Amino acid sequence: MHNFFKGFLVSLALLFLVGCHHNAHIRTQKPLSPSETVISGSYTSFPIGFGDINDNATLGIIGMRSEASLLRGLENGQELGVYAGIGLGAHVGFGSVLGLHYKKYKYLSTIERLVKIGGGLEINFNCSGTVFNSKTSIISTSSKNNPFYGGIHLIYAKSFGKLRLIGYNETLPYSIQSTGIGVTIGKERKFFIQKTSFQNQFDVSLLRDNRLTNNYYNDVSMYLLFSYSLGLNFFLPPSNPKKSFEPLPSIEKRETKSSSDTMSNTSTELFDPETGEPIKNKSTTFDPETGEVIKKESLEYDPETGEVID
Repeated sequence: MHNFFKGFLVSLALLFLVGCHHNAHIRTQKPLSPSETVISGSYTSFPIGFGDINDNATLGIIGMRSEASLLRGLENGQELGVYAGIGLGAHVGFGSVLGLHYKKYKYLSTIERLVKIGGGLEINFNCSGTVFNSKTSIISTSSKNNPFYGGIHLIYAKSFGKLRLIGYNETLPYSIQSTGIGVTIGKERKFFIQKTSFQNQFDVSLLRDNRLTNNYYNDVSMYLLFSYSLGLNFFLPPSNPKKSFEPLPSIEKRETKSSSDTMSNTSTELFDPETGEPIKNKSTTFDPETGEVIKKESLEYDPETGEVID
């Protein structure tokens, strides 16, 4: 039993050091306001591969890596940014990465969630050669009430020119092309520092690699790739804060104290504006020709002509 666990751990360690590909593109899943900026740092462990992996070839992609990124929110629900990283890859040793990031926000009524659509385009530089790698995804956004997010992703990689294994000068130069599809799940929650968030993310992908030698593909491999990533995001407020659309606070009503020089009129009696005398008839009538008050307490009208009877 002891030998079994020892062998299992050794096998797991060897798998952990594969680092043959990179399927993680961890960035904040919070929607950004226009001109809001996010500075992020992330770490992705060596990816673990299960399946038909060709140990005699490399994809020229940096698997385990640390990245720094800068994202900025745009108008109409968009975000754009750049990132750079360094790390290690299988059979390539130390390498570096430069990339662009773009995502668009869209509300999906089918899942009743806001999602980010887009991804990252990057160039991997290492001793074996130069490789283009991309990850396009549709992933739900995170929020204070719902820190969990998830979605699907597509992967495409292709070498620029020919690649060569390190330390294998007799190996024929070759080029690679890799495609894949996978799932991303993660959680983004508030960190103990103000205006920051912390992420942990898990990606699993089904990949198909094609190796081209002498102008034809002579090696095809398929495998599952697992990776785990951590990210820390620092949010900077927008340079142009949004205008508030909230209603103004209600005006407090203050009781006004009556002055001692003012006498309140509680009477409902009407007064003649010319003489100041009270008008006995509450329903005051005015002469339509002169505009003067008709001081009759009651008026009678001719039922046939409608004229006032004197």
